[in-house]
Amino acid sequence: MLVGAAAWIAWRRTAQNVRDEHLQSEVQLEGTVVIPVTGTEVRGGFFSKMRNSIKPLLSIDREGIRFRVLKKDRWLFSEIERIDVRKALFGVRIIFTRGDGCVLTAQVRHMDIAKLALAALPPGLRITAAAAALRDSANGASSSSL
Repeated sequence: MLVGAAAWIAWRRTAQNVRDEHLQSEVQLEGTVVIPVTGTEVRGGFFSKMRNSIKPLLSIDREGIRFRVLKKDRWLFSEIERIDVRKALFGVRIIFTRGDGCVLTAQVRHMDIAKLALAALPPGLRITAAAAALRDSANGASSSSL
């Protein structure tokens, strides 16, 4: 049974890698950057937590970010207090913290996609040292500070 589970995990990772080769961020006509994410999660309020890994969405435009967890939502850049990145088991998490304590977590598959997402954000936002290191790293080199 353990061998079967290991084979299933290996097959699933291979299928995801093949699928990810076709995933790239898209820049639409109005300047919106669509980031390919594998999952989104919103936490906040009184014991509330919502997660979406079936059809997640994250896009960055000139005024804010749009995302889908259960329904499409939008946070303006003026509402976002801090942006962080953390290494996850199967990718990188980009963490947006709003002033009222709500937290949006978007998981991407590769460091390069996280770097593109951070580069699409306006320069005036408050980001952590790890996020700044990843955004400023040269030629997509992965950051060791994550």
